[in-house]
Amino acid sequence: MNSIRDAPNSIQPRAVSLNNNIDNSTTPTSAPDISMPLPARFWLLLSFEVPGLTCTLLLIYHLLMDRSLRTALHNHVVILSLFGALLTQLIDIPFYLAFSWLSHVWLEAHFFCKLWRFVNVGVFLMISILIAYASIERHILVFHDKLVSTKRKRILFHYLPLGGVLLYGFTFYTTVIFFPSCEQVYDYSQPWCSYPCYLSDFALSTYDVMVNTILSIILTIVFSIALLVRIIYQKYRLRRPIQWRRYRRMTIQLLSIASLYVFIVLPVPILIFAHLCGLPREVGSEVELYTYFLCYFIPLLLPYVCLGSLPEVWEKIGVIRNARAQFSQRTATIVPTHVQRLTVAMPPIAEQGSYEVVAMERTYLYGLNSKTTVSVVKEVNTTEQFKSQLENQLRKTKFNPNTTDITKAVEPDDEASFGSNATTVVERNHASHYICNKSFSYPVMNYPKFESRVHSLQNQPTNSLIERYIFQNRTQHQQKSTTI
Repeated sequence: MNSIRDAPNSIQPRAVSLNNNIDNSTTPTSAPDISMPLPARFWLLLSFEVPGLTCTLLLIYHLLMDRSLRTALHNHVVILSLFGALLTQLIDIPFYLAFSWLSHVWLEAHFFCKLWRFVNVGVFLMISILIAYASIERHILVFHDKLVSTKRKRILFHYLPLGGVLLYGFTFYTTVIFFPSCEQVYDYSQPWCSYPCYLSDFALSTYDVMVNTILSIILTIVFSIALLVRIIYQKYRLRRPIQWRRYRRMTIQLLSIASLYVFIVLPVPILIFAHLCGLPREVGSEVELYTYFLCYFIPLLLPYVCLGSLPEVWEKIGVIRNARAQFSQRTATIVPTHVQRLTVAMPPIAEQGSYEVVAMERTYLYGLNSKTTVSVVKEVNTTEQFKSQLENQLRKTKFNPNTTDITKAVEPDDEASFGSNATTVVERNHASHYICNKSFSYPVMNYPKFESRVHSLQNQPTNSLIERYIFQNRTQHQQKSTTI
């Protein structure tokens, strides 16, 4: 897409060649520019560059370190696009800032100019192609998820196409920028040391604009709108069940990224097509020039758009900030019946004081969340096994008192109910857990390595499956009991 940003010169030779049959074998070394002074551009871009780079690094870190986010197929294009934005923020924009400040290229070397052009043209347009690919792939992930249900299918329908897109973009722009068939001109008084000479080649420049730019925008618009229409049609007209909660985030993520890209870039291909059809070059030239400059803000704003569609990340950021400010280290003690006393040091907790289980008649594993609910899962075979697994898991758990993303512990399609003598009612929450609402408070504990199903207590002897836990708040000296 940075061939779009290069368009003050890249379009002009093509338009002149097509409309006036003038030879365009040489690359122009000067071009019209926007009326904004260079110092104003410098401070404007710098004000977005510093927070944008910080957000990009933070977002990439969380996407790569969180396994669930890293392995989610719909996040792969986001991760690659963020890496492209990172290259733009580390190379293209700083070089342009230096040019805006000095009024000339600060490092006068051919390789430096080629690298700048590659990031400015190639990396930016590869982001454009990735967004177009994502708009197509979302239809597979939402409506044809069986095509990526196995490892072999994921390789065939996800990793190979994605790798092909990257290989195509990298090969094309490496060839035309680093190994051009034309003679390159370097003018250190111009941004990017003037423009790549391949843009003066009628065939290559036309292919670059029509395929890598205009076609990418058309595919992004068409498939993004089609995705939204299909979801609305299937949900309201056909009344077919669709897991909207599961796919809503993928849809919003795509539409937000595509909107940022399309709204800034769309005027350029429209004007390119109009100029190629005979519209005078002067018409819309000012809009065109400002659009090229505004394209710099796509990689600067992209991390914020991605962050808005990833609530897991900004929830973690907020939890870390609140935890550092409000909580201190505490110790939770859990003492099941027939198991030796187990004391585990845990990170900060939201409630004042600490709780301990002073009596437990059966060795069911349990988990409690910040909404004071308990999930009953499969019984551990032996008390010793329960003790060792619980101890190991607590030591590995990163305690988060404000989390709402509880590790899935039971199958969502299981049915469970409690006996008439029980004091709780089982229901399903947003995290696909069967939970038992309780009146006591206890911080959240996750057990990600326990794959088990909730016990079906219906039609079972009440006494045989009742668990009794006695919780004692050691700070407030209040004792509460609950029967499960």
